Amino acid sequence: MPASVEIKGLDQLAKKINSVTSLRAFAGGLHKGAQLIEGKISKYPPSSEANTPNGHWYERGYGPRWKGGTGGKRTSEDLEHSWGVQQLRGRALAWVVGTIVSYARFVQSGEDQTWFHKKRKWSTIEAVAEKYSKAVLELVKKNVDQALEK
Repeated sequence: MPASVEIKGLDQLAKKINSVTSLRAFAGGLHKGAQLIEGKISKYPPSSEANTPNGHWYERGYGPRWKGGTGGKRTSEDLEHSWGVQQLRGRALAWVVGTIVSYARFVQSGEDQTWFHKKRKWSTIEAVAEKYSKAVLELVKKNVDQALEK
């Protein structure tokens, strides 16, 4: 007796295949958005009096300095270049922008930022994410639109 196979829901399957394309494009757009946020948070504010040689000061990329620049202690963990983007394992739609610098939260966290850094206009990750949230959404939308045009 011959066997027959009926494929039910072919239209739904086509939509699911299209959704996989959309899902990949969505994830790619989120990655681009995370890179945008990384690029914005990693920018230092302009130097201030705290970075001006005057007896005791902080040299970016080095640490505290004194005695005309000959004394000091290399303590900088290079916050500016430490920011990165990583996809959470097993979660296509979850990207993290972060840093492993030990003192980063005192410089760029909305909750823990010190008055000293706030006064000198250091951006917080929360403020940057909020400010550029619409741009991230536009990147996702553009990525999905381009994928579906192919």
